[in-house]
Amino acid sequence: MIGFIGLVALLAFCALLYFCAVYIVPFAVGVWIAFWAIHAGSGEISGFAIGAVAGVALFLTGKVTFQTSRSPAVQWLIAMTFAIPAAIAGFNLVEQVWPLIMTPTTWQYVIGVVVGAATGATVIARLGALYGHRKAGSASSLSHANSS
Repeated sequence: MIGFIGLVALLAFCALLYFCAVYIVPFAVGVWIAFWAIHAGSGEISGFAIGAVAGVALFLTGKVTFQTSRSPAVQWLIAMTFAIPAAIAGFNLVEQVWPLIMTPTTWQYVIGVVVGAATGATVIARLGALYGHRKAGSASSLSHANSS
């Protein structure tokens, strides 16, 4: 029974991770800045407000830079800045929940790597989708071109 509950928990956390993976870096930076501001003496409310503003600013800066950059190298760097921490989070998610399912084996690491790679790929795909990139022959770009 515990193994089944652990499997359900792993699948639920993976779904949540895939949904929120693009926001991992801005959220983490916002939390770090919030705690820095609190320890610097700004108080809890203003510290978390400063952290929220910093997280949103980082996300919007990444979004605008990714969207307006014509250089594939810059877009790749921005995508990796968002995807690598998300992939690490995916791997760590499996590492933390796996002992609820069964004893640690080699499969724990194999599935951890697969989940991490899938999370990173999801972030890269969602960056393109969030920021309006369309393939030249896709149906959405053709319908958009025909409606103009």
